[in-house]
Amino acid sequence: MSRNTVGILYMVVATFGWGLSFLLNKNLLNALEMHTLITLRFIIGCTLLCAVFWRSLRQNTNRRTLLCGFIMGGLLYLDLYFTFLALEITDSGIAGVIMGSSIIWTQIIQTMVQRRLPSPWIALAACLGFAGMAMLAWKGGRLEFTSGELLSLFTGFLSGIMVVSFNHFLRENHLDATSLSIWECLWCGIIGCVGMFCFEHLSLRLTPKDWFSLTLLGVICSGVCFLCIGRAQACLDAGRVGILLALEPFFALLIGVLVAREHIARLGYLGCACILAAAVLAGKPEPIHDA
Repeated sequence: MSRNTVGILYMVVATFGWGLSFLLNKNLLNALEMHTLITLRFIIGCTLLCAVFWRSLRQNTNRRTLLCGFIMGGLLYLDLYFTFLALEITDSGIAGVIMGSSIIWTQIIQTMVQRRLPSPWIALAACLGFAGMAMLAWKGGRLEFTSGELLSLFTGFLSGIMVVSFNHFLRENHLDATSLSIWECLWCGIIGCVGMFCFEHLSLRLTPKDWFSLTLLGVICSGVCFLCIGRAQACLDAGRVGILLALEPFFALLIGVLVAREHIARLGYLGCACILAAAVLAGKPEPIHDA
């Protein structure tokens, strides 16, 4: 099996798990407070990852890995914090699609960092993406972004920063993708634990269904997915990763409609299609010109 094929399979698993996480997070927020959910989710995920990759983690952990992992963990915590705020007031499917704008933000941020004009594909993707979000926000004959949708858009921006930062740390510092992913999750869990003890009262009155959802969220959506995205970025170029990231909002919308019976207007479906198309265009690899 080729390196590209392995990377694509990693991305499919990661995007499906993250699409599922929107619904699981939304349901668990009815039983757990925000920081408690973050802490428990990453305790479960990191326990699994450390148990499986302990030897590799010990060999590849150094000061740079710890520092870069801390930065990524902090960004991940902020991303989850605003995601949970959005999910409290927005359907998981809609939130997932709008947060899927992260790939558009990723390409825009990369363009700014590299100090060059955006390609025509990036410009078209940005127009399509924001047009799609406007369609989702069109309610009662007028344009109306709810606070949840605006939070989802901001979370997409944070996710874009995370993708660019992870890629930069991985390439420039020659770090091990698995170790960086594990430390990212560990630091996020530690920050969540501090928030839990400072701002919340620990309560674990969960039903068997809640425990199953929490286990699924920790094992699949945290441990497995963050491992997969790290390894995928080590295997694939940024353009291909961008294309495959379009699967995340698709899975979030599909799971929200089929499982949670969430309702989306007809214009909203067209808006979702525009955002997915924008994500694919934004991830299109640019032609390489000979010097």
